[in-house]
Amino acid sequence: MVITTGGFGANPHFLHQYYPEATRYGDATWYIGNSNCIGDGLTLAAKAGADIVGHNRGLLLTTPNFRKVLEVFVPGWLVYINREGRRFVRETAEYAVMSGVVAAQTGGTCFALFDDVAKRNAAPAAHNADAERGLDSQYFKAGEEMKPIATPPFHAVEIRPAIVCLTSTGVRIDPSTQALDTRDRPLPGLYAVGETTGGVLGERFIGGGNSIANAIVFGRTAGCKAARAVLNRLGCIGDDVVAPGLTATWRGSDFRLRGFRSSFLRGVSSLPPL
Repeated sequence: MVITTGGFGANPHFLHQYYPEATRYGDATWYIGNSNCIGDGLTLAAKAGADIVGHNRGLLLTTPNFRKVLEVFVPGWLVYINREGRRFVRETAEYAVMSGVVAAQTGGTCFALFDDVAKRNAAPAAHNADAERGLDSQYFKAGEEMKPIATPPFHAVEIRPAIVCLTSTGVRIDPSTQALDTRDRPLPGLYAVGETTGGVLGERFIGGGNSIANAIVFGRTAGCKAARAVLNRLGCIGDDVVAPGLTATWRGSDFRLRGFRSSFLRGVSSLPPL
């Protein structure tokens, strides 16, 4: 069995249990994924004895929570300050790291300035001086994106890392995608792939395409591994005709089936569990 049921972002109970950081902001938290991503694959694997790892890991996106839309690419003229009134990041930094940087600030949030607090803090004053020179001496944002905060009315809005994009708690696997128990023993016939797994992605999301690559690369690995296990039970080794018109070909760990026949599926479905 290959478990590919995705994450659990649509399951509030699992978020509290496995990803408490994602529930920190209460009603401001929402999930961008499918409503069917409720972690049922984790439940199934755990009942089979699999180890669940990667506690409190995933990807959160920052939001002012005006409405439920993705806002990961902010305008370059925006200025973020923390509760100490200091600018602390390049505001156009990659979304994959922004939530962690914001969460590390006092109170776990920051404020986006549209022209507020300018009369009370050194950060906007320094920013305005840089804007006049067309450079960012603090965080090296492109000069053309630097705009002074000087024209009333002034505004500030609280920014929170509250959009759940990805959950990274899941089934522990070995390099061949086979599920492992809490004593590092593989569970025969059980594989897990993608967001269902834990420990594959680290504490910080690397960047765009990371989760897709995880699903595709390990999905292929798991498919080949599971297919080989089934064919081994059929007594097929190397390049074998496993059914009329169907040939299995192995090249290392790579697997090919040629000449698909529905009769083969009927034969496989009648096999006892692995």
